[in-house]
Amino acid sequence: FFPERLDHAAVLRFSRPHVDVFFDSPTGSRLHAVRFGAADDDGGSKRRAILYLHGNAGSLRSWGEGGAALAAMLTDAGRDDVVYVLDYGGYGRSRGTLDEPTLLADVLAVHDAIAARHGDVVVFGRSIGTGPATWIASRRRPQLLILETPYASLVDLAERLMPWMPSALLAIRITSGAWMREVRC
Repeated sequence: FFPERLDHAAVLRFSRPHVDVFFDSPTGSRLHAVRFGAADDDGGSKRRAILYLHGNAGSLRSWGEGGAALAAMLTDAGRDDVVYVLDYGGYGRSRGTLDEPTLLADVLAVHDAIAARHGDVVVFGRSIGTGPATWIASRRRPQLLILETPYASLVDLAERLMPWMPSALLAIRITSGAWMREVRC
C-alpha cells in the first residue's frame, strides 16, 4: 500500500462539482470521501449511490477525477446517480489505521451509512479496491458489484509480482476469491 497523506485543509479540485463527506467508523477511523452528482444539498438521498473503492497508490487527489468522470458518464446516460469516492484510513485526509480488519470494517461502515441514506448501492472496486468491494458484497447485498482489474488474493498477487518475498510477511492478505463465493448480487 502506498497512500498519499494530505493535510486536513488540503483543497481538492475536480472537473465536476463535489462535496466533501466524512464518515466515522466503529473502528475509530474518520474517513474522507468526495461525492459527485448531487445537485441538491441533501446529497440526493432518493438517488442510487455508487461507492467507488480506488486502487493502491495515491489518494482522492489522484483518484477523485475517476469519480467525476463516472458521474459525467452517468449524467450523459440520463442517470442521476450519486458517486462517492472513498479514501481508506491513512490515505488522503482520512484518519485511521491500515490493517486488514480495520480496512474491511471501515468500508462496510461506509457502505452501510450510504445505504441508509440512498437505499440502492452499487459497489465499484478498482485494483486493490476490488478486495474490499468483494468483502462488502459478501456481507451485504448491493444492487450491483463491479470489479475492475480484480485479484484472487493479495497473497497470490504478491507471489506473482514479487516471488522473492515470503508471503507469510504479508500483513494484509485480502482473500477476494474466497469471499466471492458468498456474493449474491
